[in-house]
Amino acid sequence: MKYSIFFLLFPLLTSCMNLPETSFLEFCYFHPASTGTDPYYIPDDLDIPYIKIIAPFDNDFIDENYPFLVGAWNIHRLEFYDNDSLVKSIIVSDTYNEYTLILDSRIETHYLEFRGFDEHNDLIASSSIKINVMPGIDLSRGMIVGDMWISYYYIGEEARFRGEKDIFITDMQCIPLAEVNWDFLAELCMEGSGRLNDGSILNYGSRCKCGFPCPWGGNICYVELDKVKYPWGAGSRKKSLVPLRTLAVDNNVIPHGTIVYIEEWDGVAIPDIGGIGNFIHDGCFRADDIGGWIKNDHFDFFSGTKEMWLYFEKIIPTKKRMTVRIDAGRCSYLKND
Repeated sequence: MKYSIFFLLFPLLTSCMNLPETSFLEFCYFHPASTGTDPYYIPDDLDIPYIKIIAPFDNDFIDENYPFLVGAWNIHRLEFYDNDSLVKSIIVSDTYNEYTLILDSRIETHYLEFRGFDEHNDLIASSSIKINVMPGIDLSRGMIVGDMWISYYYIGEEARFRGEKDIFITDMQCIPLAEVNWDFLAELCMEGSGRLNDGSILNYGSRCKCGFPCPWGGNICYVELDKVKYPWGAGSRKKSLVPLRTLAVDNNVIPHGTIVYIEEWDGVAIPDIGGIGNFIHDGCFRADDIGGWIKNDHFDFFSGTKEMWLYFEKIIPTKKRMTVRIDAGRCSYLKND
């Protein structure tokens, strides 16, 4: 039986004593003739048993996500060995297949070998390589909190509103901070933070007796923030809001400051809208805010601007449910932000 195949290996190494969901090696192969895939300089007319590890090169230093490419010709069965230990044995077919393997990240140097056998289980070809694994990166997705639904909030912008300024916003000592338009005050009440025309940043302070009644209920007094330290406003515990990263949550469900991973946002292209965005989201967030209406299985995504929120409503609308995880290793870089 004659087959020409590829193997694509995406190693995610781990200690075998503690295996998070992403600590596996995905082992894939396909038959070029049946899939129409470019055989990547593999000779179609080779008529001897042959195995070649195309990438990486021998003695390479690789990270844990380096893709392996292996070609095999005229092989019935393949065995994959890691440091002389059999990891996987497969019968070669002409259909696409995927396998999951486990390697031990406690070992920095791995001697990997593919052995090919014929229909009589005679060894007819092999290829081996030594690789050196660089210190690993924890790419775990974290622990599932639950299925939660999304809404959005953003900073209010006085510049969007026209009309007579006839309402004073006051601080918690009942001192006027600014005279504004009623519609802007309504947005400020709803969103919790706002930017005045002069660039000043106002933020929710507390309920008070002297504040003007908020359209959504209660008298609210505000504080003026340092616009350099808090250019988008402040969340709970005076944590600066970060567009496209900050979440408001119920702290009985997700504690303040927790790193959050939402797979549905991983890989979403964020366009440049109003000077923010222009990157591919990795699904990583921080739970740095709360909200009066944010309870139980509801979280609020800080979109930064109203324009960005309107865009998000087209791709991931309010009320959409998604799987929320906490303490994901892949998002650990946000811990020190």
